[in-house]
Formats: sequence, structure tokens, C-alpha cells
Amino acid sequence: MKLINNITENFIEILNSDSTIDCYKVERGKLTNSVYNQISELSHGTNCVYFLYDDREPKTDSFKRHIYIGETTNIYNRMIDHDRRKDWWTHVVIFTGDKRKFDETTICALEHLLIDQFSVSNRYDLCNSQGS
Repeated sequence: MKLINNITENFIEILNSDSTIDCYKVERGKLTNSVYNQISELSHGTNCVYFLYDDREPKTDSFKRHIYIGETTNIYNRMIDHDRRKDWWTHVVIFTGDKRKFDETTICALEHLLIDQFSVSNRYDLCNSQGS
């Protein structure tokens, strides 16, 4: 794991910065316009697939953590929307890459594949629904 330079408090982590797809973990409320711009500059584009999830300790053994899987071409505006409409998430993990290889068709297909896989896993409370 490698930290992005000039970002404090360890709120962004580059999980794999040498691949075609980069992955960033951001704490809720810390995805500011300047952070978004840094992600865009490092990834050479803004096409993204992302997970919203709740990182708090489960209250019971049968408790399933919430997760939402989405795709967007503007992560900053999408996170503002989710911040207003979804109160349960604590972190977002963003997957992004070069627009030539990680285009809108690719991110849409990846989103659907991930939703299908998470829905059959039965390990998470998948919070995706029409119009989310």
C-alpha cells in the first residue's frame, strides 16, 4: 500500500498504483473537490466503479454489513448525492483507470457483474435498488 503524497491523516490509500485500474479508499466526508482532483489526475480520468460500505463493528453475529455498488463518470457529484440520501455508509472504495481502457461501457458492465456476485454471496446487505 502506498500513500498519496500531500494528503494527511491517511484518508486516501492507493491500493494498487501500478496497474491499469487504481483503487482508492476514502473516509466519508473527506472526499473534497481537491481530493477528487488528485484522484482524477492520478487516474487520467474519472470513470469509476465504487463501493459504499459501513466499516463499523457489527452489533450482532447475524448482522450483515451494508454495501452499495455504483458506477459514475463524476465521483465527486455522486458522493455528494449519496451523502444526502444514504446515512449508513462510512467509507467509499473507488476503482478508476485510464478512460481508454476503463470506459463507460466497461464500468457499467463491471458494476452489474459486481452486483450479481454480491447478491448471491449472502455476506452483505446489498443496498442497490432501481434509481439509487
